[in-house]
Amino acid sequence: MNSLGSNKKMTIFLMVALVLVVVFALFYYVIYPKIEEKDSLQLQLSSSQSESKQLEKQLETLKSNQQAEQKSTAELKMKVPTSRELNHLIDSIEQIESVSNTDVTEVAFNNYDATVKETLKTDEQEDKNKQTEQANGANSSADSAASTDTTQAKDENTDSNDQNNASQTSDEQNNDEEKTAPISPIASSSLPDTLKLVTMNVTVAAMDKKEIKNFLKEIELLPRIMRIDSVSYATPNTEVTGTTDGSQEDSSKEKLQATIQLTTFYYVGQLDDPKEK
Repeated sequence: MNSLGSNKKMTIFLMVALVLVVVFALFYYVIYPKIEEKDSLQLQLSSSQSESKQLEKQLETLKSNQQAEQKSTAELKMKVPTSRELNHLIDSIEQIESVSNTDVTEVAFNNYDATVKETLKTDEQEDKNKQTEQANGANSSADSAASTDTTQAKDENTDSNDQNNASQTSDEQNNDEEKTAPISPIASSSLPDTLKLVTMNVTVAAMDKKEIKNFLKEIELLPRIMRIDSVSYATPNTEVTGTTDGSQEDSSKEKLQATIQLTTFYYVGQLDDPKEK
């Protein structure tokens, strides 16, 4: 009886031991490798996620740097354009004229360029030709109106017209001699070859100096770099003739006039394109 009980206990012990061995073998050879593979995959996933986040940050920094470069290039082009852009400059002066409640009576440019000077000379010659054509038309109308008079009156009229024309031409020559192109004090300084100057004289009429100061403030607020070289004032002419027809002329004469010399810049070199980087 004891032997039978001991045999049963032995068999039970052996069965339990066999089950434990099978379970251990299954865990060690089947389950444990799967667990290790899962852990390695999780590590790879976490590392790939961290790498993707780093790449996203680098991409964002690259985009922000590219946008900053484009913005800085655009701002630089606004401050120093790549061409003269005289039309935009005149438009800006007209806007400032309306804002500051002043009257711009004259604008004279000096581009320090022979080709531009030639174009300006052709424009002046066209204006002179128009003036001479108008004068000739007036003379022809006067001659036709005086055709019924005597020949002596015609001679006197032609002589007076010749004298008037001679005086006008002499006055124009004197005015042309008096008008000189404005020259900036920094024109003689050592500037880079790619940086060019445009100097102008702007004649402004206003009721008092406050309006002219407002004009100067608006000039300084322009996005394009503008250097105020000099400001010279002219005393107003307060003479009043007392005629009703000349009231407007008298009021315009009473305005304070200022001649403002301005210098701006433009760039003729090559700009780096951020898209190529």
